Amino acid sequence: MLKLSCWHLANFHYSKTTKNSKAFFSQDKVKINKIKIDNYTVRDQKQVINVVGKVLAEYGFQLDPQIDADLLEIEKHYIKFLVIRDRNKVVGCAGVKKLTDEIVEFKRMYILPEYRGKGLGKKLIEVRLECCRSENFKKVVLDTTTRNTKAIKLFKMFGFQETKREGEKIFFEKDLTLSA
Repeated sequence: MLKLSCWHLANFHYSKTTKNSKAFFSQDKVKINKIKIDNYTVRDQKQVINVVGKVLAEYGFQLDPQIDADLLEIEKHYIKFLVIRDRNKVVGCAGVKKLTDEIVEFKRMYILPEYRGKGLGKKLIEVRLECCRSENFKKVVLDTTTRNTKAIKLFKMFGFQETKREGEKIFFEKDLTLSA
């Protein structure tokens, strides 16, 4: 199984000063939470399933044994799977699945609500795009639900183009041969 080898994961420190102050990321300041984007390990499986289940429920869905069977064997289904950790707690995730020698699919980008709006989704996309380019993939595809308006906005911000809609699903793609 091909595994992406180019991942240079950064540690991010999330500092929160007061309830009303703006949160920010810094390389040198830690006040409350240490947030890190890291590679998935088998030890993370239960926490990843928990994060996915919570976010799906938020949008009115639930875990499905057939659709979500990949979560039982992440290392078999993904060439790369990242987790966001706050200390030892998994609070988000994102995967890359190889479809062909030229095309990959971004899957399973989920972040718990209390960790959104802090740049983590952007960072997950940036890191995966950079790596896919360095591994010479030509295209990234993904899909999401129409209910996930913030993700749709984020994907468009990164240059993903909508290709079709099927019911509540929206499909996107990004040509990696074009300039970043």
